[in-house]
Amino acid sequence: GKLVIYTFTQTPDTAVYFLREAFERRYPEITVEFVMRSVAATISSFIDDFNKGVKRADVISLGKTAFLDILRAAPNSLAPYVPKNSEWLPAELKASDGKWVSPSTSLYGIGYNTRLVPRAEAPKLYTDLLDPKWKGKIIMVDPKTSTVQAAIWKTMEKQYGEDFIRKLAAQNIKFYVAADAISKLVAGEFPIYLNTLISTFESSKIGGDPVDWVRQGDNITLTQPVCSGISANAPHPNAAKLFADFLISKEGQQIYADRGSIPNMAGLRMPNPDLSTQGKKLIQLEEVPEAERNAFLAAFSAKYNLGFPP
Repeated sequence: GKLVIYTFTQTPDTAVYFLREAFERRYPEITVEFVMRSVAATISSFIDDFNKGVKRADVISLGKTAFLDILRAAPNSLAPYVPKNSEWLPAELKASDGKWVSPSTSLYGIGYNTRLVPRAEAPKLYTDLLDPKWKGKIIMVDPKTSTVQAAIWKTMEKQYGEDFIRKLAAQNIKFYVAADAISKLVAGEFPIYLNTLISTFESSKIGGDPVDWVRQGDNITLTQPVCSGISANAPHPNAAKLFADFLISKEGQQIYADRGSIPNMAGLRMPNPDLSTQGKKLIQLEEVPEAERNAFLAAFSAKYNLGFPP
């Protein structure tokens, strides 16, 4: 009668809420409950539950970098399950041992407030952010609260070089937890939000907020798969399996597309063709394992005088 999903904090217009509504309509005897925290807190809680034998989470949904952290720290915390009709998923979007599948893909980019920045004046390239007019006006997610942000910084350094990172750091970037950052962008406190989920901007825009995201002139887009797996301690394992089947069904995949996320199934109707991965130069995020993350962030912040929050 219940399904508990651990996932990262998201805005009310993102696809997960519409997936829940559709799943509950299909299976009215099951009530879906989200437990949403920062990515780092979600990982910590999930592993802590497993180590203590707490039967709380049925499903966990996070980016691949977070899933790899979980599997390194607690390899037995995820139960193997191959969803029905999952043959269409390519090998790189599902675990060989059945411990996760990837129903969607995360794309990261530049978001902006449309009331503060006309589309024609929005930065078109990462290097455009070095313009003096953006100094003190760029926000990002605090990398201490999100496992993916360390990977993003490492990937930007590799893609654009040290000189770019040094000049970007000089722009006096402000750091917030993800939920606060998007709220501040929507409220018009800052015009530019760098390197968070494009799907967050798209769903917020669909919901009527004055935000949009940049279609980059060089087509370079940072990316990673979003993964979903079933807890080995799931109190409702059958409901969890039904949900896993639903995520990669055509109905579930179309909901991702309709709500501004990027489904992994080809051939679906895309309300916004700009969200398609076709024609984009996809750059997979460089991994920074959890055990190395704090040291990496401290060294990176010191090297570039970035001023990451303590």
